[in-house]
Amino acid sequence: MRIVRTQKPAGLAIELEAVKKHLRLLGYDDENSLVGSYINSACEFIFQRTWKVIQSASYTAYLDDWNNYNGEYSYNYHYYRDYRNYKDDCDIKIKMHPITSLDSIKYYDADGVQQTMVDGTDYFYSIKGHFARIKFLEKPTLQDNRYDAIEIAFTAGYANQFDIPDDLIHCLKILVADSFNNRNSQTAGMSVNENKIPQSVDMILANNSLKDFG
Repeated sequence: MRIVRTQKPAGLAIELEAVKKHLRLLGYDDENSLVGSYINSACEFIFQRTWKVIQSASYTAYLDDWNNYNGEYSYNYHYYRDYRNYKDDCDIKIKMHPITSLDSIKYYDADGVQQTMVDGTDYFYSIKGHFARIKFLEKPTLQDNRYDAIEIAFTAGYANQFDIPDDLIHCLKILVADSFNNRNSQTAGMSVNENKIPQSVDMILANNSLKDFG
């Protein structure tokens, strides 16, 4: 499975002023853009470590065939493997949390025409629990030798900052402060250096990680 973000989040995960207050930068606007880039980078880093999506955005998952799911998928070229969950009763599990809506499932039929599947007739799904789960009732014939023959559109991420767990907000602020105070070792927009993250952040991320859940 290959997952692509199809729409950027609207704004920052948490208010810029709240982060600037943490950095003691209130009243100083010259580095707003830099702080914003560190917030986005911290959100991405938290996702890579926990599979929790801090900022709500639209995504599309691509599969080559109905049996393409084997517990392994990629998101923005970062790969995750969890073969322990291959025997789950669902056909597809999207390991991002929270997934707030499953918007559509489309496929290219044997004639190469894209078709839209019908919820409750062709498949059932659940976005409750840690991950989204999809069970197909119908698995139509796909176009031969076509990559990305199946497209699953969904929305993932906390709808607003008030839905984000408090410890992850705290974690995000620490990561931004660490990037801001050590900017000479990083470039704006780069991922946080995992080898140098504060111990308190490591503990929060470990407590929030969903990588061991089926």
